[in-house]
Amino acid sequence: MSELSIIFDYWNVIIDFINSNFRPFLLIVATIFTIHFALKKVGNKVTVLSTHTKSLYTADYISNVVITNKKDKALNVWSLHALIEKQYQLELDKFDPPLILKPYESISISLPCYSTASIGSDEFEYNLINQHLELYIDIGDKLLKCNNQTKKNLLNCFTHISKQVSRFNGHIFNDRVSYILAYHYNDNLYTAFICGGMITNEWDFNPSHLGNKDFSSKEIEEFIISFGFGNLFDNYQCYKVNFPRTELVFSK
Repeated sequence: MSELSIIFDYWNVIIDFINSNFRPFLLIVATIFTIHFALKKVGNKVTVLSTHTKSLYTADYISNVVITNKKDKALNVWSLHALIEKQYQLELDKFDPPLILKPYESISISLPCYSTASIGSDEFEYNLINQHLELYIDIGDKLLKCNNQTKKNLLNCFTHISKQVSRFNGHIFNDRVSYILAYHYNDNLYTAFICGGMITNEWDFNPSHLGNKDFSSKEIEEFIISFGFGNLFDNYQCYKVNFPRTELVFSK
């Protein structure tokens, strides 16, 4: 028997072994995957994360929802409704043409506020937090209940760092700002920050440096006058910064 024939016989033995032992297993695995992906297209499943807003001048309302499609097929969303205490239906918004929620897609929807809610001529009062509330979407052929999704706090194990924001005329500044110069030029209000001798933020003039890092409010006033900015600006106010507070030191 030739060496080639021996190799061929061994190869046939291996193929027979695979067919006898592994083929049924592969068929089972393929069947499981087929069923799994088929179930992805069967039925509908939607989750929702809602934001509740309290207001002094409107009714309390759901201001935003994030809807997530959990299935491998698109949905047409014609309207969004809240069911309160399993009895009272409140339309939150409607869409024409409908919103298209793609497979596994999440969309954020901002919802309009309203003054009051009523049933007939009677005002309807409700508490979005304490009362039983369910959200439904109208997908054209039926109402689909949304499963509530809660945002987990995943950062409890860490020490929280807070951010503080200090503004002057809408501009954010910190303790590196020594003085603030607010001035009107061509009927517009501008705000310049003076840091380490540099004049920054809203300052497009030359010079933009006071010459040294240590300066007084008197030197700033002399700088404005000597370079003609006093006549150029309609008016101006200079504030000394004792972060985060400010104190007016001179003005025109």
